[in-house]
Amino acid sequence: MKVLIVDDVKANRKGIQASLEAEGHHILEAADGLEALAVLKRDHVDAIISDILMPNMDGYGLCYEVRKSPQFRTIPFIMCTSTYTSAADHEFATKKLGADRFFIKPVPAQTIVEALRELTTTARGTVMQEFQLSAEAGEMKAYSQQLIIKLEQRNDDLVKLASELKKAHDELEERVEQRTKDLAQANLKLREANDRLNALSRTDSLTGIFNRGACLELAQAEWERWRRYRTPFSVLLLDVDHFKSINDSHGHLSGDRVLRWLADMMRQSLRVVDICGRYGGEEFMAILPDTRLWGAVVAGGHVLQSIRKGRMDLGGGVINVTVSIGVASANSSDFQLESILHHADQALYSAKHQGRDRLVYAPINGASELLAMPAENVAESFAHAQA
Repeated sequence: MKVLIVDDVKANRKGIQASLEAEGHHILEAADGLEALAVLKRDHVDAIISDILMPNMDGYGLCYEVRKSPQFRTIPFIMCTSTYTSAADHEFATKKLGADRFFIKPVPAQTIVEALRELTTTARGTVMQEFQLSAEAGEMKAYSQQLIIKLEQRNDDLVKLASELKKAHDELEERVEQRTKDLAQANLKLREANDRLNALSRTDSLTGIFNRGACLELAQAEWERWRRYRTPFSVLLLDVDHFKSINDSHGHLSGDRVLRWLADMMRQSLRVVDICGRYGGEEFMAILPDTRLWGAVVAGGHVLQSIRKGRMDLGGGVINVTVSIGVASANSSDFQLESILHHADQALYSAKHQGRDRLVYAPINGASELLAMPAENVAESFAHAQA
């Protein structure tokens, strides 16, 4: 049996075709009512299965044309729809237009197969003798009215759907915008937290200046500059004289105040570009970029004199604080940072050994003798350099 499937959606046609071909039927296809009429004129058709909502000519129009044609009026006609689903739609299709079956999609394939089997075994001549078409004008008027109602309903549904989609889109845009703002704010807080964490990891909690790890990292960076570009730099190592006696006499809290005061004095006495840090315990380090040995000695002398002239009021009395300083500068005999730090440490040890309250510097070019300058001599050198 040849079955004509009419639907503007190819996937729908193919879905029905597979089931009917399995029953041994031969399938013809059309995308709308006009194509279906062309197929009917050029080929024999035993049954029609048609969608309703299609372009050019819908299923209602096709059924009307088939039923008013003496040549095709006896062909079984099955309507399948997902749009025209009311009882009035069913009655219009079957009672007014003469459709044999009216199914609402999705339709099980077996339902269509059984409907075809039933319709093709029915005496269509007898049935059609009982079915009287109304006057063409009346039927088309009813059909048109029904179609207008459905189109208006579909238009209302589309307008409502468009409004819902716009509302959903606007809400989504608002959520995305808010989420973007929240994410930017969270990223900002994260960066600030990371900056604070990084600062804490590099800062001595007591004095507020760089800690030992940060000092060594920054000194290594200066060493790399020296190694590649021969950009000079120097290191000062500073140790508080008789710090243990300060702690023993005035208490550890007073000792902490002394260390904070010394950190402030170092920062005030050195340049903004110079790096101050607490090297450990009562020992401090200063890294002087772009500074050769003589400049470092003068800078160290300034620190030495500033601290020597300062007065620390610990509440129970004023005390004098002095420091010993070791100075070393990068030179061609140094092959790693540790070598410079070692020279500065040796100079500091020598300053302590020679009586404290003085500056000792390690000569350059591999000279082994450490040269000491008491506070008074450093002061004269500093004054001479200033002049």
